[in-house]
Amino acid sequence: MSPRPQALGVVLAAGASRRARCVKALAEIEGQAFVLRALETLCRGGCQRALATVAPPHEAEIRAAIGVQRSLRVSAPEQGMFASIKRAAEVARAFGYDALVVSLVDHPRVSPATVAALLDAYRYEPAELLRPSHAGRRGHPILVADDLLERVAHAPASSHTRRVLDSARSARSVDVPDCGIHQDLDTRGALHLFCSPM
Repeated sequence: MSPRPQALGVVLAAGASRRARCVKALAEIEGQAFVLRALETLCRGGCQRALATVAPPHEAEIRAAIGVQRSLRVSAPEQGMFASIKRAAEVARAFGYDALVVSLVDHPRVSPATVAALLDAYRYEPAELLRPSHAGRRGHPILVADDLLERVAHAPASSHTRRVLDSARSARSVDVPDCGIHQDLDTRGALHLFCSPM
């Protein structure tokens, strides 16, 4: 049996949070900021290291909360989510990680067991892209590995995330008992219990 892959976890937290009208990454659930909870989930699930992408206008606030060593600056956040994923893939390749686990900051209820399930699924049967699935629907986080990780690292930052991920030559869904993979706390309405307006 192969060992678990060496995985870098990344929490996508470089957005401006315009729809939420608050610093979404710093909204709290059970007394813990979304971004800190997501970083902890990735590490408890088996990632060797976890970073959160940051960019203006909330870069300084998020870095103050998580520490500079756990932040990864994105230079062109206006180009969208893929710019953050590409930056994390570049770091993963530069430091020799086998896989990148990509988490969304607005999915704070994901279980560490889901991250572990993705890593174990790759261990038993490697694929370029692994996604968790619950009740017949796929969700987040995702695992990117092998040649797809290389292609992500070298794609233009302006690329469309779905188009690049759809280029995976091997992709599988991993069934998990975790409804948190679908719980997207993304809008002001969804977040009103978790954070204060800006």
